[in-house]
Order: sequence, then C-alpha cells, then structure tokens
Amino acid sequence: MYSPAETRAPIITITVSVMPSVAFIFMTLRFICIWRYRKSFGWDDYILALAWLLNIMYIAFLTVSIRHGLGAHLVKVPPEHLYWLSYWLDHALTCTVFSLSLSKTSFALTLLRFAIEPWQRYLIWFFIVTCNLMMTITIILQYAHCRPIEKRWNPSLPGTCYDGMIIIRFAMAAGAYSAFWDFSLAILPWFIIWKVQMNKREKFGVCLAMSMGVLAGTTGIVKTIFLPTMGHSAHKDFSWDGYDLLIWSCAESSATIIGASIPFLRVLVKNVASTHDTDPKATGTVSMLGSPLDPQTHNRPHTDGSGCRGAVLEEQQNGNNGDATQIREVSFPYIERLDLERQSTRLSLP
Repeated sequence: MYSPAETRAPIITITVSVMPSVAFIFMTLRFICIWRYRKSFGWDDYILALAWLLNIMYIAFLTVSIRHGLGAHLVKVPPEHLYWLSYWLDHALTCTVFSLSLSKTSFALTLLRFAIEPWQRYLIWFFIVTCNLMMTITIILQYAHCRPIEKRWNPSLPGTCYDGMIIIRFAMAAGAYSAFWDFSLAILPWFIIWKVQMNKREKFGVCLAMSMGVLAGTTGIVKTIFLPTMGHSAHKDFSWDGYDLLIWSCAESSATIIGASIPFLRVLVKNVASTHDTDPKATGTVSMLGSPLDPQTHNRPHTDGSGCRGAVLEEQQNGNNGDATQIREVSFPYIERLDLERQSTRLSLP
C-alpha cells in the first residue's frame, strides 16, 4: 500500500461511498413498494439491481487503485505502483460505464410499460439500443488502446498505442448523447401520462415523478465536462486531475438509480398520508389519488373528473364509415389503487 503525503484520495473515497448508499436506500424502497403492491418484479427491477452492484464494484476497484496511489500526483507515485493504479482504475471505469448504461436501460424499460403509441415504443427502444452500443464501444476503445494491452498500464513495455484523445472524444460524445436522452426520456412521460383521465394535480405529480431523469442528465453533463482530465499519457496527471471525473461518474449512475426509483415511492407517500385521513367515510382503503375506494369492490367510484381511473382510453376510427372503433386501455401501476398487484395492457375491440 502506498500512502502519499499529498492526495485527493479521502474526498474520492467519501463521496463515491455516500452516493451509492443513498441510491441503495431509494432502490430498496422501490423494491419494497413493488413487493407489497405488485407482488412481482420485472426485468427493469433486476437490471437496476445489477446496475447498483456494478456501482459497488466501481467503488471496490477504485479503492484498490487508491491503495496504489490514485489521487496523488503521478510523479510522486513509485513505478511499481503505477501499473496497478492504472490497471484497477480502468476496471473501475468499466464498471461505472456499464452501471450507467444499465441504470438508464432500467428506467427506459419502466417507461416502456406506459408507452401506448408505436412511435413512443420505437423511440424508447432506439434509445436502449443506441445508448448501450455507444457505452460498449467506449469500453472497447479503452481496452484496445494499446498492443499489447499491458502497455496501457505499463508504458515502458514495447508496443504501440493510438492517440488516447480518441477515447476521450468518443467518451465525451457518448456522454453528451446519454445526457440528451436523459432529458428526452424525462419529457416523454408528459406526452404519455398527460392523456390519463385523472385530476390535473395528480397527473402533474405523476409526470413530475417520472421526469427525475433530469437528475442523471444534469450530472451527465457535468461529468462530460471533466472527461478531458482523464488520459493515459505523459502530459496528463490523471491521478490528481481526474478526481472530479471519478466523483461525477459515480454521481451520474447513482442519480439515475434514484431517478428510476422515485416514481415508485409515490405509493409510499400516499399510503402514509392515508393513515392521517380524517374523512369519516374513509374505510381504510385509499386510492393513489387520495379518495376512498369502494369497500366491497376496492374500485374508485367514477365521477365527473376527480375520480377518474389512471388509464389512457383512446378511440380510433377505422375507415370512413367509422363502424369499427378500437379502444385501448393501459393501467398505470401505483396510480389507480394501492392493492393493484400488476400492471396490464389490455386491447379490446367492441
């Protein structure tokens, strides 16, 4: 273990440990809500858990790299530690890139459940495929930097390396692309959920909760700004200058996990609020919209606006005579009632 006198290791260690811990709290609450009210987990849940585990691996590899001098000036790090500093740092960055990719994929898959129009589904799948593709290419460029690959971590070895700025530029493009889609997916719920037949206040709250991807987009922009500080070259003191990038990389993946978990926590807030309901007509079963449900059927009474179901109903006229009407009903989880166990998409023809 190498312990330099001047190092930024403590601030790196503290920040990259706190953020995944906060993300774990939000993710755990999300899973509790799903288990209690839906009783089953989907692919988006498993992928989100994997993304968090990769974030933990990022911290573990980063910690090993710190033990070999990460956070100190490169000129102060003994040559026998430089190899392992770079080796474990590269593996840490690989974990955070995949963590970021999977956490965004998880949120996109959750949003895919709500998508009704074909263009919405195509758009989400386009994001999933292209985002994962760009992240994978970033990792490939990183490990293909030198031949043999060990030269990336030990510059004294014979071999060749292409210009390291190629990796940086592509990573910046991938980061900007990822941030663009974060903001795009944050806007998309407003197009999907705004057609839901429910009161506007609840509708606004649901849309806002589904728009927490702006957190990841904002941190992604900041992280991309710091990407040029990282580079394996003689004129780059990446061990000292790259601490901002290491922190914001962890922040982006953690923010994505948090943003993907917040929409599921609305049911928890509503449930807590219902325990303080003083309405004498309340029976103890309260819907996500805050009004009492029928004690026999556990359904919300249909009213003229405030008691509408959380569903999108669309009518499409086929042909000029209008004799065929297609009705599509999409139930949104955690919006209609607390005892909703699974989300379903139903298609019926009259």
